[in-house]
Amino acid sequence: MGLIRTATEQDATAVQSLLAQLGYQHPLDAVVELLKRSEKDDNSLCLLAFDGDRPVGLMSLLFFFYFPAAALQCRITALVTDEHCRGQGVGKALLQKAQELAKGRGCKALELTTSLSRTQAQAWYEAQGMSRTSYRYCISL
Repeated sequence: MGLIRTATEQDATAVQSLLAQLGYQHPLDAVVELLKRSEKDDNSLCLLAFDGDRPVGLMSLLFFFYFPAAALQCRITALVTDEHCRGQGVGKALLQKAQELAKGRGCKALELTTSLSRTQAQAWYEAQGMSRTSYRYCISL
């Protein structure tokens, strides 16, 4: 596992492919817009992990003030390793990068949510030292 850097518009095809592996199908022009929006927002960050020059992982982060805890927090909103590279430390490197960035911004917690059906991902998060602390409820609008 090599470089981890901020994704740019030029990475849209790789980002599109990795998001699809999470089940999010977006047209390429929509992915370009997502990357532009993230680039303009100081509280949003999309990172790509590379093996040489090949993108093999993606993570997006959201930094926010969590009112009840009176503290900054960082939420991982997407984390995926290319299906051909799983088990090689890509996800672990991205998670470590998230921890460094969150600490660097003064965040008191790093969190993520995942689908109830992603039991392998849940087991992996727990193996990385994360704890299940809540349930997320949602109403589509």
